[in-house]
Formats: sequence, structure tokens, C-alpha cells
Amino acid sequence: MSRRALLVTIPFVSLLAACGAGQVGEAVRPKEATGAQAMGESLGASDVCSAKATNEPLVVDWKSSDRTDLELGMRDGVVVVAFDCKSLRIVKGCRVSGSYAYAGVSRKEDVVQLRNADDLAANLPLSAGKLGAEIKRGSALDLALVTVGRRSTTASGFALPDLVGTCGGATHFVRAAYLGAFAMGTGTSGKARAAAELFGAGVSGGSSSERNTQVTDGDLAECKKSTADSPKPPEQCQSALRIELLPIPAERAATAEKKPDREDQKVRCGDGFAWSGSACVKAGESKDVAECDHKDLAACTAACEKGQAASCMYAGYLEKPMRLALFEKSCALGYAGGCYAHGDRSMTERMRKGATDAEKATLLAQAQKQMDRACDLGDAWVCWNTSSWYEAVGGGDWPRDLPKSAALARRGCDLGYAPACLTTANKLLAGQGTAKDAATAELLLKRACDAGKSENCERLGSVYANGDLGAKDAPKALAAYTRACSYGGARACHTAALMLKSGDGVPKDPSASIAMLQKGCDPKAPGWDACFALGEAYEQGEGTTKNMPLAAEIYERGCMKGGCRRAGEIWEKGIGVKADPKKALELFTRACHNGGDVKACERQGAILEKSDKPKALAFYADICGRMGSAPEYKSLCDHATKLGVKPDTRKGGIFPPNIK
Repeated sequence: MSRRALLVTIPFVSLLAACGAGQVGEAVRPKEATGAQAMGESLGASDVCSAKATNEPLVVDWKSSDRTDLELGMRDGVVVVAFDCKSLRIVKGCRVSGSYAYAGVSRKEDVVQLRNADDLAANLPLSAGKLGAEIKRGSALDLALVTVGRRSTTASGFALPDLVGTCGGATHFVRAAYLGAFAMGTGTSGKARAAAELFGAGVSGGSSSERNTQVTDGDLAECKKSTADSPKPPEQCQSALRIELLPIPAERAATAEKKPDREDQKVRCGDGFAWSGSACVKAGESKDVAECDHKDLAACTAACEKGQAASCMYAGYLEKPMRLALFEKSCALGYAGGCYAHGDRSMTERMRKGATDAEKATLLAQAQKQMDRACDLGDAWVCWNTSSWYEAVGGGDWPRDLPKSAALARRGCDLGYAPACLTTANKLLAGQGTAKDAATAELLLKRACDAGKSENCERLGSVYANGDLGAKDAPKALAAYTRACSYGGARACHTAALMLKSGDGVPKDPSASIAMLQKGCDPKAPGWDACFALGEAYEQGEGTTKNMPLAAEIYERGCMKGGCRRAGEIWEKGIGVKADPKKALELFTRACHNGGDVKACERQGAILEKSDKPKALAFYADICGRMGSAPEYKSLCDHATKLGVKPDTRKGGIFPPNIK
């Protein structure tokens, strides 16, 4: 998942924070604050900040113009920001390829009470300095949050070279924005108001120490109409509450798409704070319990007993044997990871020896319920993974339901998991569980490509090239293959190079073709096809200057697909280089051993016959003992037989050993 499919399941900050120094004791009457004071009319500096500051700051303290810029920016492309802990600003002239999609989640209503400067710095880092003045006077900041969904991009691996436009100061991009409604105002420390009261829906006569809300955005009643499968948020319940930030490194790191591990799922809170499952809290000073150390059974058990959802899941994993009851409790507390663990473990329990048919049926129904719950809570990876279970035949007796499989995959895509977008696009093209829809398939393939994975962009290129979306579109195919190449897809580099070389639907461009092959034959990750084609270009002088030493080097770099053999031939015959039989033998040996190149094996044997006859005979005996039954080795082994060699059939294996 790209990262953090589980985070959307976490309640949006239900903090009853610990009192700071000098605030322990009876509640005190707050100083009445104006709306501007409560919100903070600028992105103020935080009193407390570190390199480990929150990666998911609340943005309810932004002024309205900044919130509007965020909303508009997310419509136009992936939003790039400059974030240095003390301030956060949208870099308006900067963009990166990609888009956002909305997915609803099970509605969460939470109330936060921030009582001191540290609480503010951990949860509202941008305005902690301004709002801290009110806290220091003995009041607290009450914040009600209702979350109904999130808007996510599949992007996860952008780097500075991917940015387009005026991007000075850019440090992060917005991976997702959690949407809903909020109400905020000063209140009495130690006595948090209910969400309905903060939204003005149930204000009682109350004491004069309790003040009405100064700032609201959204309508609580409208939010209650939203469901996990709502295609869009209610009109009056779509404010950005929290954003997920990912750093933009100087260089792109090639990472495979995978299920997120436990560290990926953590919200970072800053020094001295930890995520409670609802807010950043100070260890030992808060009523809320921080998520436990994932390897400490005692700590996780204790935290679970106090209602910390994620800790229940970790305790369940750490118990030997694993405990379904702990996973079930984690799920009941609203943690998607616990729901998945419970469903997955239920399926394992079905396989135990002695389980009755009735028990198996109960466990299967339980697994389906918990997987659906995890998906509703917003776990994109579970949505995608479960979709494959509904598609498979005989997958642990999971019922085959192609429409549900398609729906779950689409939800996983909308929650920001790129493989789910690819899966859904393929279903739409094939009409599997859903009506054929080439236009939507194209949109989702673009979203999959936006994740920065070469194979996804290569798939997009192939549908354009093959005409799977309608008429063939070579220019779009070339653009997609080029992008895949930029993400490290050597095969896509080779495909794009061939298009540019031949002018297949695009203008011929020999120089650009060579450039593509050079990318595909990168020394750190050489592609066999790209290297062989580049070696041929240098050998024949096509699109570049003829250079035999370089051609031999490039052939060797690719080695497979005939590369090492061709390099060996150049060194053996001295074609444009000084002949070097020893180097030639080494290259033929590599080609024979590593790639099963029969012609290279023949050349290896021929050179050994001239330089070391006993070693040549041993080589023939071994290779014919291993591969003699393969038709392509018949000529070589017939030659060995004429030399009186008897195949050594004692050794097994597929390819011959590296006998020099």
C-alpha cells in the first residue's frame, strides 16, 4: 500500500490530554477568546519542534484562504508544500503528476481537549505559539472532529526531479486529506464538552465558565448522513481536518509495492509523544494510552486492557498461540488492523484438524464480516486483498462473487492503493464482475501509474499500443513507456527505444532512442533487452558513433539474451579490439552457465579443447549429463560423443556448472 492503509481507521483525535505543569487541580474559568484567537489567522510558529514532528498535522487551525487553496489544489493535481515544523505553506506554482480520489469510511466522532503548549505543538504544530497564550491563562482548547472519509492519491515515491513549475522550498507532498467537519473553541480545562455542544446542537444552560463555540466548519447533522460507501462527502461535511505528508527526497528510491508493515502504519508525533489511536499524547501524563512497543507483550496487554485498539492487535500477535479474542477486541474498538488479523486468523482456524463443518461455516462468516469491517474502516490493502478472495475459485471455500470482487478492488483504489487501481482497470477492460468501461479503466490506469511504479505505467503504455481503449494511440503509449522508463523500468525503456528507432506511430528519433536504451541499460540495474540493443547500436553505429570496446562492455553488462556470448565473440575474434581468448572464455562460460546459451557452451568447449583438453572433456561429460536430453544440446553432445565422452548423469540440475 503504499503506505498506511490502516491510518484511516484511526479516530481523528479524541484526546483528553494530561494537564501540564501548574495545571493540575481544580478546573479554572477560561478567558473568553475571539474567533480569530481560537483559529489563529496565520500559520504561527510552534514553540516545540523537532525533526520527528508530526507527519499528519491537523489543519483545522488554517485560515479560510489556506483551506480554500488546499481544496482547489487537490482538484488540479498533487499538492506540494513547504513544511519546516514552524510553518506549512502550499507551494502554489509547483505540481507533480497525479490526482486524488474520495472514499468514505465508517464515521468517527471525537473530542479533543488540548491543555498545554506541548499538547498544542504535538497536535496543532502550526499554531501552537499563538494558541498557547490562551492555554497559559488556564483555559483549554476544545476541538470536536467528525471524519467521514478521505481524499487520497496513489503517489508515494516522488522525488525532486519529478516536480514541475516554480517549486522553491518544496519539502513534502500531501498524500491524503481526511475530510469531515469540526468545531473549536476555548473551554474549561479538565471538562471537555460533547461534540454536539461544540457544534451548537445541544448547548445547555451550563455555568458561565463554559463558552459557546467560536469556530465551526461543517454541519454535524449532515455528517451523520454519510456512510462508508458514500461516493462523495455531504455538502456540509467535507472540510479538511488532517493531512498526511510524505517527504520529497532528492532522488527516487525504487521500492516494490507491498503490504505495509507495522512501522509503516505508525503516526509520527514528535519527541516525547506517541500516538494513542486518536491523538498524540505524552507518555505517563495523559488519560489516553499510547500505542505500545510492538515487541513488548506485557506493555501491549496493559494498553489493550485500557482500551488502546492497536495494542490489542499487537498483543494478539505476541501471544502464543495467537488469540482471536484480542484481535476481535481491537476490531470492536475500530482498528482495521485488528479486523484483518481476526479475519485472517479465523481462516487459519478453519484449517485446524478436527474442525466441524458447522465450525468452519461460522469461522468463514466471521472472516467475511471482519474483512468487510476492515475495508469499511478504510484499509485499502485489505479491500484489494479480499477482492482476490472473492474472485478465486476454491480459495478456502470463500464464495465466488465477481461483482463484490470488483467493488472491493475499486474501493481499495479510491483509498489510494495503486495495485487495486491496476486490478480494477483490468476488470473494467475485461468486463469481469462489472460492465466494460474503457474510459474509467484509462483513468484508473493513470492513477496506478501515478504511484511511480514502472510496471503500472508499462501496463498503461501497452493498452494504448494495443488499442485496448479504442483506437491505437502510439504517442500516448510512448509517453507512458517513457514514464515507466524514468521509474526504472528497463523493459519499458527498450520498448520506447524501439518505437523511436522505427518511427512506429511516432516521429523517428535515433538520438532519443539511444538515450532510452542508456537508461534501460543502467549499470546499477541493467535490462537484458536494452543492453543488447544498445550494444548493437554501438557495434553498428546506428544513432551513435561506432565503438567496439564500448559495445563489448555494454553486451557484457546485459549478459543474458546473448549479450555475454556476443561480447565473447568480439574478444575472441578481436573485432575492433585486441583479441583476448582468456576474456572470451570467461564470457562464454558466464553465458553458458548463467543463461543456458547453447552456442556459448559450444564456444566454451571449443576454446577448452585448444587450451586444456582434460577440462574440455570434463565439461562435455557434465553438461551432456545434465542437458543431453534437450534437443538444442544435441549437436554439442554428438560432438562430445565423437570425442569419446560419456555423459556424467550422476549430477542433477538445469544449467551446467561454471567449469572454466
